[in-house]
Amino acid sequence: MKTNKFLLGVFLLALLFSCQQQQELGERLQASRRWKELDGKTRDSITSQATQGLRKRVDDIEKTTWFEAKETPKTLDQNSFHIYIGLKDGVAPWLRMRIQYSGEDWLFVQGCKVKADDSVYSIPISEVKRDNNMEGVYEWIDNPVDQEGFSLVGAIARSKQTKLRLVGANDHANDREITKQEKEAISLVLEAFKGLTGKTGK
Repeated sequence: MKTNKFLLGVFLLALLFSCQQQQELGERLQASRRWKELDGKTRDSITSQATQGLRKRVDDIEKTTWFEAKETPKTLDQNSFHIYIGLKDGVAPWLRMRIQYSGEDWLFVQGCKVKADDSVYSIPISEVKRDNNMEGVYEWIDNPVDQEGFSLVGAIARSKQTKLRLVGANDHANDREITKQEKEAISLVLEAFKGLTGKTGK
């Protein structure tokens, strides 16, 4: 009897997760259609107005333009929590989240949590990249922002006190405060994303 209840619970959770994924996919497809329906001049005008004050990077090979706050680190040797916007022909604007760790010792990050005021969020990690040089070691996570991630970055931007925890091998943890400057940068990018898509991080 207990086994049947357990299996039913697992099935219902899987079904709920699948429905959420389908809903997010549907929303992305609708956003892409709306973006495609705009003529080129209108898209350029919206982009220009929405991204004023952001730093622009162009990838000529992938034909992708990235927009990020000017305070966003350009190198790996700084701890950072930031988001940035991607733009590509035929695709609705999208968000990515990047978390950087810089230090003297490897963490071998396996988990990530954020405490924004009284709320705690877990950030799924699909891949952690690593590098090192004479100055130190670097680990970073670069994820697409889904609906849960969008709510998270909105909560961070609004929070008064925010702590980031990176959990490494053998449960070794690295904690630090997400700074006021980082939160202001997140707010700036969210405002630009709202200008592009109408979507808010609330």
